[in-house]
Amino acid sequence: MSYDNNREYDFEHGWQALAGLAGRLSRRLQSVQGTNDYAPVRPWEVVPVEPCPFCADGGMRTAGYVTRDHQLLPVRQCDTCHAVEIGTQLYMDDATDVADDDADDEDDGWDEGNDDVAH
Repeated sequence: MSYDNNREYDFEHGWQALAGLAGRLSRRLQSVQGTNDYAPVRPWEVVPVEPCPFCADGGMRTAGYVTRDHQLLPVRQCDTCHAVEIGTQLYMDDATDVADDDADDEDDGWDEGNDDVAH
């Protein structure tokens, strides 16, 4: 896998990335993990972690990879706002919808059912 030379990265081991996401997996990430083309990051693999482009507070941590159109794309999730990035596409529709959260009917400002992709 190649990395963009114009971006600055911090790096961590795969086990650190997975530990940072433990108990915070969004529904989108869980659905990707359930596909046949998903492979989790290996514990001793060195992967990038960088600031989340959505919330600018958390870190985008690598959970694994998917194979799409004969390409290996990283699957990353923010450890704070739970936005999911697959390749270069950032999905924010369920950014606050973490699978282990209790379902509540509060208006959290998100348009549920909107499957927009940030560009």
